[in-house]
Amino acid sequence: MSFHLTAYAFANALAGVIELLIAIVAWRRRSLPCSVALSLMMLAGMVWSFGAALEHASYGIPAKILWSKVEYLGTLTVPILYLLFSFEYNRLDDWLTPKRVALLFTVPSITFLVTLTNEWHGLVWPTFTPSSRDPNIIVFGHGPVYYIGALGYSYVALFVGTTLMIWAGVRFNDLYRRQTVSLMIGSLIPWAANIAYNMGYSPTPGLEITPLALAFTGMCFAAGIYFFRLLDLTPVARETLIEKMSEGVLVLDRQNRVIDINPAGRRLVASTAVAGGALKQGEMLDQWPELLENIRDVIEHRSEIVVRGSSNRYVDVSVSPIRNRQGDMTGRLIVLTDITARKAAELEVQRVNAEMRDRLVQIEKLQEELREQNVRDPLTGLYNRRYMDERLESELVRAVRDGSFASIVMLDIDHFKDLNDTYGHKAGDEVLRAFGRLLDSQIRQYDTAFRYGGEEFLVIMPKTPALVALGRAEEWRCAFEESVVDYGGDRIRATMSAGVATFPDNGKTLDDILQAGDKALYAAKSLGRNCVCAAPSPYPAIEAPRE
Repeated sequence: MSFHLTAYAFANALAGVIELLIAIVAWRRRSLPCSVALSLMMLAGMVWSFGAALEHASYGIPAKILWSKVEYLGTLTVPILYLLFSFEYNRLDDWLTPKRVALLFTVPSITFLVTLTNEWHGLVWPTFTPSSRDPNIIVFGHGPVYYIGALGYSYVALFVGTTLMIWAGVRFNDLYRRQTVSLMIGSLIPWAANIAYNMGYSPTPGLEITPLALAFTGMCFAAGIYFFRLLDLTPVARETLIEKMSEGVLVLDRQNRVIDINPAGRRLVASTAVAGGALKQGEMLDQWPELLENIRDVIEHRSEIVVRGSSNRYVDVSVSPIRNRQGDMTGRLIVLTDITARKAAELEVQRVNAEMRDRLVQIEKLQEELREQNVRDPLTGLYNRRYMDERLESELVRAVRDGSFASIVMLDIDHFKDLNDTYGHKAGDEVLRAFGRLLDSQIRQYDTAFRYGGEEFLVIMPKTPALVALGRAEEWRCAFEESVVDYGGDRIRATMSAGVATFPDNGKTLDDILQAGDKALYAAKSLGRNCVCAAPSPYPAIEAPRE
């Protein structure tokens, strides 16, 4: 088999080299969307171009038929790969299942097998005639398989792919639209060349210039790769990001017209308007005055709003400016997120926390009541002896630390057993309660009164010397002597005796002070009761006046 280089063969070979380079570049970026389909499409175009170059460089009809069959490997697959590229570019990947892709290649595969066996039946090329202008060019006659499998099926694939590219050009923004335009221009030139060939308008009869047009396609795609970042910045279809978002997305222009809204946004604003209808903002959002008020004349903002109704809805509103390359604001992007469920959960948590706080307050109150009950005498309401030991110990520690006095007064109701025998125990209890009320009302704010046991009581007086304690105890004695307890028609009178002990004069420990106070009380009773005595000290005992 001999060859000679012609201008047409050289042009096709050059086209094949261009397509091979683009295929290599695309394959190196095969992790990016569309790159594999583009690389395979360029490889198929390369096979077509090199086959055409060898066909025109070879001599004899058998050699030209052989290389034409090689060409068909690219001729039949380029349209299908272009269709797959268009689907991926529009992010319709879900449609491209292995089964569907295999079905797309069914007709080209059958057509190619029929082409390989054309000598047996002539269904693809029934005749081969040398061109009247150039004997080296063969005019292939076309049979039914050519028109169905090679021409018709390929044109359908090219038509669908080109329609998808036009659709992408309409939907995508400026940067993506430039990519799409470069792809569309590269796709339309082979269309025109192939139509011209099949309609007999080639410069030379039998000369197919479609492989040359593929070189122009390769250059357009190369421009898309290097200038418009075709593989680095392939568009993400609106259905993937916007249409399927759970958040509502609205786009407003500078005149506050809604120029785009996704289904989630349409549901949120309860509007039947069609997206992209350039409706006025008020027309789109007239059912949602809370949102209108929140976004009016706001450039960038984020807040939460409550939509009042049969059931309140909570919506997170995010407003962002849309700017062109010069930095001028061309509109606003509003993202609406329905946070009703989250807000309901937050409100439920707040309600539960409030209940827990209330319960804690109740528990603390009950604990305080229990503590009070534990340290209070139930009959008189004064503190009990358990708490007295704790309090007296702390007051003595404070007195040591501050170098001050601390006095106690031990008190006992005189002849209390006789009072019980005369009036009854309930009357005695009433006398005890009356005495407890008297002490509680007469002591100072920082003094503490206790029921020591039975008819005995004790008062702790911080920072109080013996003389002052004696004076206060005398006042209590006089007040109780003058008081009358009414019970069951009886007017009961009673007196009390008291003993005063002071730290550090009468002792250094709790037991020492209590013993000193008890001795002073015993001394008061020994003197005839109804008097106040101090533990041994420089101060004389103060006795009640005798009648």
